[in-house]
Amino acid sequence: MGRRWIGSVVAAGVAAATMIAAAPAAAAGTIDKVGKVRDSGCAGRMIDHKAIIGETGRRLGQVELWYSSRNGGENCVITRSSVGRAEMIASLEVDRDGNKRWSSGDVRSADHGVYNSYAGGAYRTGTNRHCVRFQGLIWRSGDSGSAVSRWSHCS
Repeated sequence: MGRRWIGSVVAAGVAAATMIAAAPAAAAGTIDKVGKVRDSGCAGRMIDHKAIIGETGRRLGQVELWYSSRNGGENCVITRSSVGRAEMIASLEVDRDGNKRWSSGDVRSADHGVYNSYAGGAYRTGTNRHCVRFQGLIWRSGDSGSAVSRWSHCS
């Protein structure tokens, strides 16, 4: 049930993120990156986070939204594992047209792979006055979980 459930969450939570929903399981050492991703994490300060709870009720980690005022505003997402090495996704979407739903003018960045501690930072610049949505997913040892935000941090 784990991967099928996560696939449903991805499809529903990130409707236009078909590359993530359709991404095959990453083998150790492989990385799929979409948009802007920096392996060194995120700049600025953490402004939001959500716990990632597995299907078994176990806390698997958290997804974090970071903000820096540089480059017209920069939002960045990290998915952090609390269970060690795991397959993870960190995803950020920016609502460029102000309708608070995914549409053709919007942009996203995502990082998907098997990591020891975190995935990301998936980031976008020029985010001031644009709503963002962030998501984290973790798969490990037969357990999986995700956390998806609403469109928020619009100022």
